[in-house]
Amino acid sequence: MATPFIAGTIALMLESNPSLSPEEIKNNVLESSEDWGKESKDIDYGAGRLQAYKAIMNAGNQRGNLPATPNHTQINGRLQSTRDRDLYQYRVESLDYPVSLTLILDNETSDFDLYVYDSNGYLVDYSYTTERQENVSFVPKSIDDYVVEIYSYRGKGAYYLDISGG
Repeated sequence: MATPFIAGTIALMLESNPSLSPEEIKNNVLESSEDWGKESKDIDYGAGRLQAYKAIMNAGNQRGNLPATPNHTQINGRLQSTRDRDLYQYRVESLDYPVSLTLILDNETSDFDLYVYDSNGYLVDYSYTTERQENVSFVPKSIDDYVVEIYSYRGKGAYYLDISGG
């Protein structure tokens, strides 16, 4: 999915400044990206989240306000054994965006699951595949505190949790 976004961003960068060289385009895209996942480039997030407006504005030396984006939280953790779990509180402060959670495991032989509960303890959504990545998305119905549970069904190891949304 990244390819059409990058291609469109580059087309708009060139419209803003037709004299950009391929190296200048690459540097601008990389420098304007927001690093997500492991520090620097990684297999899951590449160079990070594309900041298209910022790249286009930089290309044309334009000034202005960037559009609002959802909150973003990154958590690195580790589960020590099977049946171990970590709990995190996540506050939804805006209903303008859905909430999306991505759990990525470092250890491909482990099996961790992802659960989200509302403030009343009701299960909002969950993911319990045997893949190294779990994804949960939901549209919050109210400003609220949610509890995120990472549970080891099998194994131990490090994980990365990405939460984006209201």
